[in-house]
Amino acid sequence: MASCFFGATAASDPVVMNINGKDVKASEFKYLYNKNRQQQIEQQSFDDYVDMFVQYKLKVDAAEKAGIDTTAQFVKEFSGYRKDLARPYLEDSTALEPYAREAYARLGEEVDVWHIMLPKEVRGLSHAAVLARADSIRQCAVNDEDFAELADKFSYDPGKVVNHGNMGWIAAGLYPYSFEKVAWSLPLNQISEVTETDFGYHIIKVTGRRPYRGEVHVAHILLLTPRDGDEAARAAVKTRIDSIYNAAISGEDFHQLAYAYSEDPGSSRQGGTIKWFPSGRMVREFNEVAFDLPDGAISKPFQTRFGWHIIKKLGSRGLQPYEEKRAEIIAHFKNDERGQAPYTTVLDRVKTKEHYKVEAAGRQDVIDRITKVGQYDQAVAQGLKASSTPVITFAKTKLTQADLVAKLPSPEAGVTADDAEYIVDRAINQLGQEAIADFAMTQLENNNQDFANIVREYRDGLLLFEISNRNVWEKGATDAEGQKQYFETHRADYNWNRPHYKGYLIQVKSDSVCDVIREEVKTIANADTLPQTIRKNHRGFVRVEKLLVAEGENPIIDGTIFHPDGPAPAPSTGFVCYLTTHGRVIDNPEEVEDVKAKLVEDYQKQLETEWVSDMKSKAKVTINRKELDKLSR
Repeated sequence: MASCFFGATAASDPVVMNINGKDVKASEFKYLYNKNRQQQIEQQSFDDYVDMFVQYKLKVDAAEKAGIDTTAQFVKEFSGYRKDLARPYLEDSTALEPYAREAYARLGEEVDVWHIMLPKEVRGLSHAAVLARADSIRQCAVNDEDFAELADKFSYDPGKVVNHGNMGWIAAGLYPYSFEKVAWSLPLNQISEVTETDFGYHIIKVTGRRPYRGEVHVAHILLLTPRDGDEAARAAVKTRIDSIYNAAISGEDFHQLAYAYSEDPGSSRQGGTIKWFPSGRMVREFNEVAFDLPDGAISKPFQTRFGWHIIKKLGSRGLQPYEEKRAEIIAHFKNDERGQAPYTTVLDRVKTKEHYKVEAAGRQDVIDRITKVGQYDQAVAQGLKASSTPVITFAKTKLTQADLVAKLPSPEAGVTADDAEYIVDRAINQLGQEAIADFAMTQLENNNQDFANIVREYRDGLLLFEISNRNVWEKGATDAEGQKQYFETHRADYNWNRPHYKGYLIQVKSDSVCDVIREEVKTIANADTLPQTIRKNHRGFVRVEKLLVAEGENPIIDGTIFHPDGPAPAPSTGFVCYLTTHGRVIDNPEEVEDVKAKLVEDYQKQLETEWVSDMKSKAKVTINRKELDKLSR
């Protein structure tokens, strides 16, 4: 199988072996060898590991020859692993610092914000029409129509029912980045452009600014208000909250009262305690009471849309130093586009270095094709699939209109010409980002040996699992004919040293039902139908077990089958009687099912041995012993 060769190799990473025409570099072998040694309890010899490594590579080669690496399932799974593995290598953590400084600076000021929120998608309307509607509503606000009335009429924000579009005084760090960026830069009483977030489109107006009021720490008691309009029930809640308030100001422990009476499931178990929060995080009435209350004071009962509250002010604090606040600020970034900055910053550098370009002519041609027909349909899609016109170029890569089709909506989606530019630009951006990320990962694999080894290990591991499952594990577990032949050939290997009972044990919860079953089993000739028949006829009263147990393994079987002259064993807990049926004592296994678990394991080992032996007999393996031995030292 193996021979030695002494061909010229790269001094930095020489070839240590060649398996069926594929080189194995020293770096890959060393990486896996060292990892294997760290994981071993008992160290194997170097030569034994070399043999195991060759087997491993032969299996991977077999998987590739079987085409497993080209299946859609494998490509998708491996692509996901590869992206996850690459992410830490393709991130620049310093990219977060400007965003963190910017966010901290905003914390010094609170703003009084009004807004109208509109959905990004409306059934029956194109994206362009939705934007046009949003801009029309904005224009009404610019023309000094009453903002509250516009919010009541058009906003999809459920909070408008009580606030009529006025969010109140809010602190930074609570809302999407694009929303805050506008709110903190907008001149007083001016109307923003239509602003997009993940939640929808927003029209924003700022009517006040004031210094940051810091954060407060409170405990509270909530009694929920009935929603059915029952005045007597509402009055009863008010009486109860007044009683609790009197107890609190009389010196009873506030936290104990909250634990006993509060109906807020999120805080009652913590004695009513709520984490530190800035202005704007709670509903307006709660927010104002919490901030106006002196430290240590207890508020009178007050009402919000949720019910009646009592607050105890545990403390207040101003803006923490940047160094103390930074981790919290950055943690918030994961909720918006700033969290992607470390990754997109690196990709943008790759774009610049590799002269990434959206080809204007190719882009416009796609838009024109859709506009000419009036919609993006099958005819347009088929025309694009046949086109080699580039839409993106970088390095030596050319992405064409045919590539773009996979990122465009389905032709059945009914996208009209109004949205041509929108869907094309979105598709180009997605195609380009994925392509540049894949390019960056490929470059990383070529230039970073550690990453290349990790990626190769994951890839080969996925292939190894699938080919082994096909040829050994699944086959060994499901090949009934092969199992039978193996059992007949190796029957002597499965002989027992004790007799076994093979049959059924029925346990019953009622003496009368037990008598019925004793007669019923006499009429059942086919043992295979017994469990289903008994369970169906006596559901809830019986437990039917098919047993294969040796003497000493089951007390009921011992007392009824192996030692019937001894004291009668008690039934299992919850049952009053039992009987054995359709069974007998056998000295050795009669069929595969009698030794299934052990036999399948042994059969799989034989399949593995035969498979490996066959691969080795056909393999072409050459070993560079001189370079390989250097790695054993």
